[in-house]
Amino acid sequence: MNEKKRIEYIDIFRGIGIVFMVMGHIGFGVPFNKFIYAFHMPMFFFISGMFYREIQNEYPNPIKGIKTYIVRKAKTLLMPYMVFGIFHYIVYLVVVDSYDVYSPLKHLLFMNTDGLPIAVALWFLTALFGCEMIYQFIMCSVANKMMRDIIVFAIALFGCMFHKMTSLSLPWALEAACVGVGLFHFGKLAMMHSKKMLQLKVKTIIFMAVTVTLMIFVNNTINMRMSAYEIIPLFWLNAIGATIVGLNIARLWLEMGWDKAKLFNEHLCFIARNAIVYVCLNHLVIRICRMFLGNAVRSGYMRDSIICILSMGVLYVLCIAFMKSRLRVLWGR
Repeated sequence: MNEKKRIEYIDIFRGIGIVFMVMGHIGFGVPFNKFIYAFHMPMFFFISGMFYREIQNEYPNPIKGIKTYIVRKAKTLLMPYMVFGIFHYIVYLVVVDSYDVYSPLKHLLFMNTDGLPIAVALWFLTALFGCEMIYQFIMCSVANKMMRDIIVFAIALFGCMFHKMTSLSLPWALEAACVGVGLFHFGKLAMMHSKKMLQLKVKTIIFMAVTVTLMIFVNNTINMRMSAYEIIPLFWLNAIGATIVGLNIARLWLEMGWDKAKLFNEHLCFIARNAIVYVCLNHLVIRICRMFLGNAVRSGYMRDSIICILSMGVLYVLCIAFMKSRLRVLWGR
Protein backbone atom coordinates (compact mmCIF):
# COMPACT_ATOMS: atom_id res chain seq x y z
CA MET A 1 0.00 0.00 0.00
CA ASN A 2 1.25 3.48 -0.86
CA GLU A 3 2.39 5.37 2.24
CA LYS A 4 0.20 8.36 1.23
CA LYS A 5 -2.88 6.15 1.33
CA ARG A 6 -2.34 4.86 4.87
CA ILE A 7 -5.20 5.33 7.31
CA GLU A 8 -3.74 6.70 10.53
CA TYR A 9 -6.06 5.07 13.05
CA ILE A 10 -5.43 1.66 11.47
CA ASP A 11 -1.69 2.23 11.80
CA ILE A 12 -2.18 3.22 15.44
CA PHE A 13 -3.99 -0.05 16.08
CA ARG A 14 -1.33 -2.02 14.19
CA GLY A 15 1.34 -0.31 16.28
CA ILE A 16 -0.47 -1.35 19.45
CA GLY A 17 -0.63 -4.90 18.07
CA ILE A 18 3.16 -4.93 17.64
CA VAL A 19 3.63 -3.66 21.21
CA PHE A 20 1.34 -6.47 22.41
CA MET A 21 3.42 -8.96 20.42
CA VAL A 22 6.61 -7.81 22.17
CA MET A 23 4.90 -7.89 25.57
CA GLY A 24 3.56 -11.37 24.86
CA HIS A 25 7.06 -12.62 24.04
CA ILE A 26 8.40 -11.09 27.27
CA GLY A 27 5.55 -12.60 29.28
CA PHE A 28 3.33 -10.47 31.52
CA GLY A 29 1.41 -13.34 33.07
CA VAL A 30 -1.18 -15.86 31.93
CA PRO A 31 -4.28 -13.57 32.03
CA PHE A 32 -2.57 -10.88 29.94
CA ASN A 33 -1.26 -13.39 27.42
CA LYS A 34 -4.63 -15.10 27.20
CA PHE A 35 -6.27 -11.75 26.41
CA ILE A 36 -3.86 -10.52 23.72
CA TYR A 37 -3.32 -13.92 22.06
CA ALA A 38 -7.03 -14.02 21.23
CA PHE A 39 -6.57 -11.27 18.64
CA HIS A 40 -3.05 -9.77 18.48
CA MET A 41 -1.91 -12.01 15.59
CA PRO A 42 -5.31 -12.58 13.90
CA MET A 43 -5.69 -8.79 13.65
CA PHE A 44 -2.76 -8.54 11.22
CA PHE A 45 -4.41 -10.94 8.76
CA PHE A 46 -7.68 -9.04 9.18
CA ILE A 47 -6.05 -5.64 8.56
CA SER A 48 -4.13 -6.97 5.53
CA GLY A 49 -7.47 -8.01 4.05
CA MET A 50 -8.81 -4.49 4.53
CA PHE A 51 -6.37 -3.26 1.88
CA TYR A 52 -6.79 -6.13 -0.55
CA ARG A 53 -7.04 -5.19 -4.22
CA GLU A 54 -7.94 -7.68 -6.93
CA ILE A 55 -5.26 -8.14 -9.58
CA GLN A 56 -7.83 -7.58 -12.33
CA ASN A 57 -8.45 -4.08 -10.99
CA GLU A 58 -4.78 -3.16 -10.69
CA TYR A 59 -3.26 -4.64 -13.83
CA PRO A 60 -4.73 -4.71 -17.35
CA ASN A 61 -2.75 -7.86 -18.15
CA PRO A 62 -3.78 -10.51 -15.54
CA ILE A 63 -0.84 -12.87 -16.23
CA LYS A 64 1.69 -10.09 -15.84
CA GLY A 65 -0.27 -8.85 -12.84
CA ILE A 66 -0.05 -12.21 -11.07
CA LYS A 67 3.71 -12.39 -11.64
CA THR A 68 4.18 -8.83 -10.39
CA TYR A 69 2.03 -9.53 -7.34
CA ILE A 70 3.94 -12.70 -6.41
CA VAL A 71 7.33 -10.99 -6.83
CA ARG A 72 6.21 -7.99 -4.75
CA LYS A 73 4.93 -10.17 -1.91
CA ALA A 74 8.04 -12.36 -2.03
CA LYS A 75 10.22 -9.27 -1.64
CA THR A 76 8.27 -7.89 1.31
CA LEU A 77 7.62 -11.18 3.13
CA LEU A 78 9.83 -14.07 1.99
CA MET A 79 13.04 -12.06 1.56
CA PRO A 80 13.08 -10.77 5.16
CA TYR A 81 12.04 -14.23 6.35
CA MET A 82 15.07 -15.89 4.78
CA VAL A 83 17.56 -13.10 5.51
CA PHE A 84 16.61 -12.67 9.16
CA GLY A 85 16.11 -16.42 9.57
CA ILE A 86 19.64 -17.18 8.38
CA PHE A 87 20.98 -14.32 10.50
CA HIS A 88 19.38 -15.81 13.62
CA TYR A 89 20.65 -19.26 12.64
CA ILE A 90 24.22 -17.92 12.50
CA VAL A 91 23.75 -16.24 15.89
CA TYR A 92 22.45 -19.57 17.22
CA LEU A 93 25.55 -21.42 15.97
CA VAL A 94 27.89 -18.85 17.55
CA VAL A 95 26.13 -18.46 20.90
CA VAL A 96 24.50 -21.82 21.67
CA ASP A 97 26.76 -24.70 22.65
CA SER A 98 24.94 -27.46 20.80
CA TYR A 99 25.86 -30.28 18.47
CA ASP A 100 22.45 -30.08 16.78
CA VAL A 101 23.26 -27.70 13.91
CA TYR A 102 20.90 -29.20 11.33
CA SER A 103 17.55 -29.29 13.15
CA PRO A 104 17.12 -25.48 13.44
CA LEU A 105 18.03 -25.06 9.76
CA LYS A 106 15.54 -27.77 8.78
CA HIS A 107 12.82 -26.01 10.75
CA LEU A 108 13.71 -22.69 9.12
CA LEU A 109 13.51 -24.11 5.60
CA PHE A 110 10.45 -26.32 6.11
CA MET A 111 8.57 -26.46 9.43
CA ASN A 112 8.81 -22.96 10.84
CA THR A 113 6.11 -23.00 13.53
CA ASP A 114 8.45 -24.62 16.03
CA GLY A 115 12.17 -25.16 16.52
CA LEU A 116 13.33 -21.92 14.88
CA PRO A 117 16.61 -20.60 16.27
CA ILE A 118 15.68 -17.57 18.41
CA ALA A 119 13.23 -15.87 16.00
CA VAL A 120 9.99 -17.77 16.60
CA ALA A 121 7.83 -14.90 15.26
CA LEU A 122 9.13 -15.41 11.71
CA TRP A 123 6.35 -17.94 11.08
CA PHE A 124 3.98 -15.01 10.56
CA LEU A 125 5.76 -13.88 7.38
CA THR A 126 5.36 -17.17 5.53
CA ALA A 127 1.82 -17.57 6.88
CA LEU A 128 0.81 -14.14 5.57
CA PHE A 129 2.48 -14.87 2.21
CA GLY A 130 0.62 -18.18 1.92
CA CYS A 131 -2.63 -16.53 2.98
CA GLU A 132 -2.37 -13.81 0.34
CA MET A 133 -1.40 -16.27 -2.40
CA ILE A 134 -4.34 -18.57 -1.59
CA TYR A 135 -6.78 -15.68 -1.37
CA GLN A 136 -5.61 -14.10 -4.61
CA PHE A 137 -5.90 -17.46 -6.38
CA ILE A 138 -9.50 -17.84 -5.17
CA MET A 139 -10.41 -14.32 -6.33
CA CYS A 140 -8.80 -14.83 -9.74
CA SER A 141 -10.19 -18.30 -10.46
CA VAL A 142 -13.71 -18.14 -8.95
CA ALA A 143 -16.13 -15.56 -10.32
CA ASN A 144 -19.22 -16.38 -8.25
CA LYS A 145 -19.22 -14.41 -4.97
CA MET A 146 -21.19 -17.01 -3.03
CA MET A 147 -18.84 -19.76 -4.17
CA ARG A 148 -15.89 -17.60 -3.08
CA ASP A 149 -17.40 -17.30 0.39
CA ILE A 150 -17.94 -21.06 0.60
CA ILE A 151 -14.37 -21.84 -0.48
CA VAL A 152 -12.92 -19.30 1.98
CA PHE A 153 -15.05 -20.78 4.78
CA ALA A 154 -13.91 -24.32 3.91
CA ILE A 155 -10.22 -23.36 3.81
CA ALA A 156 -10.44 -21.45 7.11
CA LEU A 157 -12.23 -24.38 8.78
CA PHE A 158 -9.60 -26.77 7.43
CA GLY A 159 -6.89 -24.59 9.01
CA CYS A 160 -8.67 -24.63 12.38
CA MET A 161 -9.34 -28.37 12.32
CA PHE A 162 -6.03 -29.56 10.87
CA HIS A 163 -4.27 -30.17 14.19
CA LYS A 164 -7.40 -31.71 15.67
CA MET A 165 -7.41 -34.28 12.85
CA THR A 166 -3.68 -35.01 12.65
CA SER A 167 -0.43 -34.52 14.55
CA LEU A 168 1.35 -33.46 11.35
CA SER A 169 2.35 -29.89 10.49
CA LEU A 170 2.23 -28.25 7.08
CA PRO A 171 5.35 -26.48 5.79
CA TRP A 172 5.78 -22.75 6.30
CA ALA A 173 2.81 -22.41 8.67
CA LEU A 174 0.30 -23.18 5.92
CA GLU A 175 -2.35 -24.27 8.40
CA ALA A 176 -2.13 -20.81 9.98
CA ALA A 177 -2.25 -19.33 6.47
CA CYS A 178 -5.53 -21.15 5.84
CA VAL A 179 -7.04 -19.64 9.00
CA GLY A 180 -5.59 -16.32 7.86
CA VAL A 181 -7.57 -16.60 4.61
CA GLY A 182 -10.79 -16.38 6.61
CA LEU A 183 -9.56 -13.44 8.68
CA PHE A 184 -8.29 -11.75 5.52
CA HIS A 185 -11.74 -12.13 3.94
CA PHE A 186 -13.47 -10.62 6.97
CA GLY A 187 -11.05 -7.70 6.79
CA LYS A 188 -12.00 -7.13 3.18
CA LEU A 189 -15.69 -7.23 4.08
CA ALA A 190 -15.11 -4.81 6.98
CA MET A 191 -13.57 -2.26 4.62
CA MET A 192 -16.41 -2.74 2.12
CA HIS A 193 -18.92 -2.05 4.92
CA SER A 194 -16.77 0.42 6.85
CA LYS A 195 -19.68 2.71 7.76
CA LYS A 196 -21.37 -0.14 9.61
CA MET A 197 -18.32 -1.85 11.12
CA LEU A 198 -15.64 0.82 11.55
CA GLN A 199 -17.79 3.76 12.63
CA LEU A 200 -19.61 2.28 15.60
CA LYS A 201 -21.15 4.42 18.31
CA VAL A 202 -19.50 4.62 21.74
CA LYS A 203 -22.22 2.58 23.49
CA THR A 204 -21.91 -0.18 20.90
CA ILE A 205 -18.11 -0.22 21.25
CA ILE A 206 -18.31 -0.50 25.05
CA PHE A 207 -20.88 -3.29 24.85
CA MET A 208 -18.81 -5.21 22.30
CA ALA A 209 -15.59 -4.69 24.27
CA VAL A 210 -17.08 -6.06 27.49
CA THR A 211 -18.74 -8.99 25.70
CA VAL A 212 -15.63 -9.98 23.73
CA THR A 213 -13.41 -9.70 26.81
CA LEU A 214 -15.68 -12.06 28.74
CA MET A 215 -15.78 -14.52 25.82
CA ILE A 216 -11.98 -14.45 25.53
CA PHE A 217 -11.67 -15.71 29.11
CA VAL A 218 -14.33 -18.35 28.51
CA ASN A 219 -12.17 -19.87 25.78
CA ASN A 220 -8.74 -21.36 26.46
CA THR A 221 -5.53 -19.68 25.35
CA ILE A 222 -5.24 -19.20 21.58
CA ASN A 223 -2.00 -19.67 19.65
CA MET A 224 -2.11 -19.36 15.85
CA ARG A 225 1.50 -20.46 15.51
CA MET A 226 0.75 -23.75 17.23
CA SER A 227 -2.75 -24.06 15.66
CA ALA A 228 -4.44 -23.96 19.08
CA TYR A 229 -7.95 -22.49 18.67
CA GLU A 230 -9.76 -24.47 21.37
CA ILE A 231 -13.49 -23.63 20.97
CA ILE A 232 -13.39 -22.68 17.29
CA PRO A 233 -16.59 -20.54 17.08
CA LEU A 234 -15.37 -18.54 20.10
CA PHE A 235 -11.99 -18.05 18.46
CA TRP A 236 -13.63 -16.47 15.40
CA LEU A 237 -16.04 -14.32 17.39
CA ASN A 238 -13.27 -13.09 19.68
CA ALA A 239 -10.64 -12.50 16.99
CA ILE A 240 -12.97 -10.59 14.68
CA GLY A 241 -14.90 -8.84 17.47
CA ALA A 242 -11.75 -7.69 19.31
CA THR A 243 -10.20 -6.42 16.07
CA ILE A 244 -13.31 -4.41 15.16
CA VAL A 245 -13.47 -3.00 18.69
CA GLY A 246 -9.77 -2.12 18.60
CA LEU A 247 -10.07 -0.36 15.25
CA ASN A 248 -13.04 1.67 16.48
CA ILE A 249 -11.27 2.63 19.71
CA ALA A 250 -8.21 3.74 17.71
CA ARG A 251 -10.47 5.81 15.44
CA LEU A 252 -12.16 7.47 18.44
CA TRP A 253 -8.79 8.11 20.06
CA LEU A 254 -7.56 9.86 16.93
CA GLU A 255 -10.77 11.85 16.52
CA MET A 256 -10.29 13.32 20.02
CA GLY A 257 -7.37 15.25 18.55
CA TRP A 258 -5.35 15.60 21.74
CA ASP A 259 -2.22 17.61 20.96
CA LYS A 260 -0.33 15.94 23.81
CA ALA A 261 -0.95 12.55 22.22
CA LYS A 262 0.46 13.57 18.83
CA LEU A 263 3.97 12.21 19.46
CA PHE A 264 2.50 9.02 20.93
CA ASN A 265 0.34 8.52 17.82
CA GLU A 266 3.26 9.22 15.49
CA HIS A 267 5.40 6.65 17.30
CA LEU A 268 2.72 3.97 17.02
CA CYS A 269 2.40 4.73 13.29
CA PHE A 270 6.19 4.48 12.99
CA ILE A 271 6.06 1.04 14.61
CA ALA A 272 3.30 -0.02 12.20
CA ARG A 273 5.25 1.15 9.15
CA ASN A 274 8.32 -0.78 10.29
CA ALA A 275 6.50 -3.83 11.66
CA ILE A 276 8.82 -6.23 9.79
CA VAL A 277 11.83 -5.14 11.85
CA TYR A 278 9.90 -5.59 15.10
CA VAL A 279 8.63 -9.03 14.05
CA CYS A 280 12.02 -10.27 12.87
CA LEU A 281 14.26 -8.95 15.64
CA ASN A 282 12.14 -8.71 18.79
CA HIS A 283 13.08 -12.13 20.21
CA LEU A 284 16.82 -11.49 19.89
CA VAL A 285 16.52 -7.96 21.31
CA ILE A 286 14.45 -9.21 24.27
CA ARG A 287 17.09 -11.82 25.07
CA ILE A 288 19.88 -9.25 24.91
CA CYS A 289 17.94 -6.85 27.16
CA ARG A 290 17.34 -9.65 29.67
CA MET A 291 21.06 -10.41 29.75
CA PHE A 292 21.89 -6.71 30.07
CA LEU A 293 19.51 -6.21 32.99
CA GLY A 294 20.73 -9.35 34.74
CA ASN A 295 19.62 -9.52 38.35
CA ALA A 296 19.52 -5.75 38.82
CA VAL A 297 15.72 -5.89 39.18
CA ARG A 298 14.08 -9.00 40.61
CA SER A 299 10.45 -7.88 40.88
CA GLY A 300 8.47 -9.71 38.17
CA TYR A 301 6.27 -7.01 36.65
CA MET A 302 8.82 -4.25 37.23
CA ARG A 303 11.54 -6.32 35.56
CA ASP A 304 9.28 -7.23 32.63
CA SER A 305 8.25 -3.59 32.18
CA ILE A 306 11.87 -2.42 32.10
CA ILE A 307 12.76 -5.14 29.60
CA CYS A 308 9.80 -4.08 27.45
CA ILE A 309 10.83 -0.41 27.46
CA LEU A 310 14.45 -1.27 26.71
CA SER A 311 13.45 -3.67 23.91
CA MET A 312 11.13 -1.17 22.25
CA GLY A 313 13.86 1.48 22.47
CA VAL A 314 16.47 -0.78 20.89
CA LEU A 315 14.06 -1.86 18.14
CA TYR A 316 13.28 1.80 17.42
CA VAL A 317 16.98 2.58 17.01
CA LEU A 318 17.42 -0.46 14.74
CA CYS A 319 14.51 0.75 12.58
CA ILE A 320 16.15 4.15 12.18
CA ALA A 321 19.44 2.48 11.29
CA PHE A 322 17.77 0.28 8.68
CA MET A 323 15.87 3.20 7.16
CA LYS A 324 19.09 5.17 6.68
CA SER A 325 20.96 2.28 5.10
CA ARG A 326 20.62 0.04 2.08
CA LEU A 327 19.42 -2.73 4.39
CA ARG A 328 15.86 -1.41 3.91
CA VAL A 329 15.76 -3.47 0.69
CA LEU A 330 15.46 -6.49 2.99
CA TRP A 331 11.74 -5.79 3.30
CA GLY A 332 11.07 -4.51 -0.19
CA ARG A 333 11.87 -0.81 0.21
